[in-house]
Amino acid sequence: MMHTDNLVLREISERVIYCSLCPRLLSYIKQVGDSKVRRFITEEYWAKPLPGFGDPKAQLFIIGLAPAAHG
Repeated sequence: MMHTDNLVLREISERVIYCSLCPRLLSYIKQVGDSKVRRFITEEYWAKPLPGFGDPKAQLFIIGLAPAAHG
């Protein structure tokens, strides 16, 4: 049986991945997914918001942007 904290994190992750509250960010993510850099041209891009991961009881929470190949 999955722990309650893990269920909450899974729900939050799903909401993050499919969030559409910021049209400007969605447009940017689509543009990045469509225009691959040459060195990653054969790779499949995630091109979605990236949910958090780690210990649900952690005392430190880091928020940031992970542009990866386009950084």
